[in-house]
Amino acid sequence: MFKKLLLLLVSTAVALVLAEIGVRWWAPSHYFVTIHQDPDFETRLAKERAEPAAFTFEKAPGAGFFVRTPAGIRMRANSEVVIERHRLHGREVRIRTNEWGLRGGPIGTKQHPRALFLGDSIVVAEYLNEEDTLTARVEARARADGRPLEFLNGGVSAVGLQNELAMLTELGPHLNLDVVVLGFYLNDFQNSSGMRIWSLPKSLFGSQLARLVASRIPGVLQRNDEEAVSDTEVFAWLDAVEERYPSNTPGPEQAFNREIQRYFTDWGSSYSDAVWLRLDPLLRQLADLCEQHDWQLLWVVFPCSYQVTNESLRDEPQRKLAAIAADLGIPLFDPLVRLRALEWPAEELFLDQCHHTARGSRVIADWLYEWLDPRIVR
Repeated sequence: MFKKLLLLLVSTAVALVLAEIGVRWWAPSHYFVTIHQDPDFETRLAKERAEPAAFTFEKAPGAGFFVRTPAGIRMRANSEVVIERHRLHGREVRIRTNEWGLRGGPIGTKQHPRALFLGDSIVVAEYLNEEDTLTARVEARARADGRPLEFLNGGVSAVGLQNELAMLTELGPHLNLDVVVLGFYLNDFQNSSGMRIWSLPKSLFGSQLARLVASRIPGVLQRNDEEAVSDTEVFAWLDAVEERYPSNTPGPEQAFNREIQRYFTDWGSSYSDAVWLRLDPLLRQLADLCEQHDWQLLWVVFPCSYQVTNESLRDEPQRKLAAIAADLGIPLFDPLVRLRALEWPAEELFLDQCHHTARGSRVIADWLYEWLDPRIVR
């Protein structure tokens, strides 16, 4: 009896090991992300299209222009916005949104290969006039070179990768896209009501087999949404970063480490390994979504100003993103080294820790176009 039981246990263990190996070979990057869409998406857009709106704001756009939906933050469609004395530079900026709530004029019938640029405030650039945004500059360069390209601005201020992915799921199928460009910034772990990340208990999470089986059993997976990311967890992330990047130990990197901690809720969070555990499944879900719709996917990563001006190269977050891109076979454009070589004063490139001046935007857009053009399948 004992021998039979032992044989059963050994056989089961061997079978589980072989199954685990098989699952890792068949689905080496298995993960679970659920994307929620706005159930009133079409109704909301129809109402906004029928009732064009005009807004005037002091220093920054605000209530009425930004729409909070069950799938995350959006900009109101068919709107004209004047921002008086913008908080970043004190000048007036005008913004218009089209019939889909994207910055720019009406989209209309597709005439050329069409790309959607996803991102946050760096992409939408509500502090720059439309012609100085990355999307407008890339489109202008393509047109001037006789290689026309429609470049839609899918940026929304103060959002993260979760919001961007939910937005692509919602809008992408309606836009007749050929290309999706992700404009990744170093604080893109921020949560969105349109996204749910699921996980197993820590004791089982390392097993791809357990994750695959659990995904088929209702109620097994635990939800990690915005309520699940407590202050306690964020402080634990910060504690780990402070230990890894000490700011109280004299040395050449002391000042930069201090800035990592000071801006932890912004770009400093990208120096946390725990944050990348949250970003990894979202980036892979983005790749899956684009593959399903046959959209060519390209990534761009924007540095913070401190990475550009620091004496030594501190590109740990860029290298983490590059490793994921390489694993997925996605081209990645990283302008950090080229920006560091410019020898320009930081104020000619940045308005603050991340947002570009009109000149900085033009320079990056020109580099981006030169990188994009040979990679876009026309």
